[in-house]
Amino acid sequence: MNDSLKRPNPKLQTNYHKSKQDDKVSPRENEGGVKPEEDIVKVIIDKINILVTLREYPIRELVQHTEKLGEDLSNKGLKSNQMRKFLDALNRIKAELAQDINRTLSEKIKWEVISLDYKFTYAAARQDKAEALSKIMKAALKKIDDTPDFDCLITLFESTVAYHKQAEKNPKNSQNRNRR
Repeated sequence: MNDSLKRPNPKLQTNYHKSKQDDKVSPRENEGGVKPEEDIVKVIIDKINILVTLREYPIRELVQHTEKLGEDLSNKGLKSNQMRKFLDALNRIKAELAQDINRTLSEKIKWEVISLDYKFTYAAARQDKAEALSKIMKAALKKIDDTPDFDCLITLFESTVAYHKQAEKNPKNSQNRNRR
């Protein structure tokens, strides 16, 4: 038998002949559709911009994105006390909303939510480390029309703060994950 028939011709090989190792994807690469080298801030802003309202953000994807965002903000040196100021402001608005029997965004509450926009801008102007968070929150604030949207904003920010705090306490773990 002819030897050329036994050995595959390398010029004719397709991707099928590549090793299975080449096709493996790192476990963190597909979380939330974000590749490790992608900028999580851009991913989140792009996601928010395609939504009509903030409540359309799938919760699992939101949590996966905010985990990466919290780690990223921690690695950039943003301190949790800076984030807590905004969380406190959101919680004050949330408490006002809870006092309303119908849980509707009154004009006063809408005013307070919209005023967060310039507060985030001011924080980013004072400190570059807050710029990424400011960009995301400003994009999210534009998508708030009613109470469910506001609830999603709260989830977005609370989960970011939680993952940031976790990354801040365990800097070695979050930096190793970002290097993969």
